[in-house]
Amino acid sequence: MCVCIGSSFADRSTAAHNVMHRLICFTVLATPVFAQIPVDAAMILESTPLTADYYRLVDTLGRGATTVRSQSVFMPIDSLAVDPTSAGEFYYLGGAQSFAGTWQAQMQPLANIGANLWGPWSDVPADRLAVGLNFVGTIAGTTLELYPKPGNLPLQSFTVPTSVDLAFFNDLVYVAGDGTFGLAPVVELDPVTGFTRTVGSYNGTTCIAVSDTGTELCVGTASGTLLRIDVATGSVLLTIPTGLGAITAVDYTRFGTLVYTDGIELWSELVPAAPIYVSPSSILDFGVARVPVASIVPFGEGCGLGAASSWASGGVPTLGNTSFSLGIRGAQPSSLALLAAGNSRAVWTANGALLPFDLQPLGAFGCQLLVDPQVTVVVTTDAAGAADQPLPIPNTTSLIGAEFVGQWFVPDGVVGAFGFASSEGVAFVIG
Repeated sequence: MCVCIGSSFADRSTAAHNVMHRLICFTVLATPVFAQIPVDAAMILESTPLTADYYRLVDTLGRGATTVRSQSVFMPIDSLAVDPTSAGEFYYLGGAQSFAGTWQAQMQPLANIGANLWGPWSDVPADRLAVGLNFVGTIAGTTLELYPKPGNLPLQSFTVPTSVDLAFFNDLVYVAGDGTFGLAPVVELDPVTGFTRTVGSYNGTTCIAVSDTGTELCVGTASGTLLRIDVATGSVLLTIPTGLGAITAVDYTRFGTLVYTDGIELWSELVPAAPIYVSPSSILDFGVARVPVASIVPFGEGCGLGAASSWASGGVPTLGNTSFSLGIRGAQPSSLALLAAGNSRAVWTANGALLPFDLQPLGAFGCQLLVDPQVTVVVTTDAAGAADQPLPIPNTTSLIGAEFVGQWFVPDGVVGAFGFASSEGVAFVIG
């Protein structure tokens, strides 16, 4: 059963409008296609008990955080890096003696981690990790090691000043010296030619990042300041006091703005008024996904029976994916479920209310509307509490980069007179 109650995507292109108009009713099983770490998301590594989660995705535009699912937490992890060329993959450093070294993991739809692969990169402990165009790099003390991404030999090893962090621009490596006791150099190294040069020396350096243009780098310091530095001359372009303690990690967004942390709060220059995430424990490291690609990720919190349900998808939202779908799992068997969808998770356009919108005044205690309900569709779950709503995506280039959002509502009288409980939201970007 499928009932289209209404639809209006007036604020988007006609093509985007037609995506939701082309709703048809048949069940599509979710497929295990690899997805991507959403563009403009910071993937953070938290220090938590081994029984809890390590990874979260934090939106650098301040739209919330998502716990990464299907985490296999079997060892401490020291550092992570998002692959700048393939955001469906990230790398991390295993900190346990028996699993030490560099690992690769894959991101699947709906923020699920896929396979974890140990090697064929370094199997020795290290302090920090970064990924470039063709290399995976680690540092430990005065040793910089570089491995080709496919893991093929040979290993390249270089001696650098006592270091705290590294970053890539394409295949150029930038290593920040340990500024704990004063001035420390930032060294540029070309692994192809072996050429090195000192960009400059800076006081109190703790971490480093390089912009997408390669013309600017940023170092965090023990005093809580950020130094934006001209790569060519080494001159400090801007000194930014953050008001925080020692900066432990920093990265650039694709807009050239900074994301940084003192190990507890994660801040984005795109949202200057407040931190975009506060860790209940500590943030060890993070990396920002800068490549606009197809992605699908949950966000926010559900309530009542909706909180017990989960999302499913028919692949990832790429142009021409006629089998793309959004589904619900774990709902009440043979029951109704309502999918609300739109193109905003900031404003409810019908009344101008900001999202998330508290539904308690409407009789849904503890529930929130997370998406602009421009389209609502009613489906019937099967005997297992599952249903899928097809959303075939046409091969229309104007849709690239468009973000759409959805939220399920399921019957639940316990939450209040409203009679429906809500799921978490989902955001998908067409690539």
